[in-house]
Amino acid sequence: LFPLNHKLPLEEMSAMVLKVVAGSFEVAVKMSAPFIVISLILSIGGGILSRLMPSIQIFFVMAPAQILLGFF
Repeated sequence: LFPLNHKLPLEEMSAMVLKVVAGSFEVAVKMSAPFIVISLILSIGGGILSRLMPSIQIFFVMAPAQILLGFF
């Protein structure tokens, strides 16, 4: 509840909003960390394979594998 004859405590509100946004971002990164790591490893491996075999579209071939590993 806010008193009617006082101004709003904007400093406290902005600090609270900052804490909530930072906390939700932290939870989101922790939840998605396994997917980020798998995607990074597959992208690095695909980049190496595309340099070794330039005649094959590696990322087109690796897309189903990346989706399946994401589900796993």
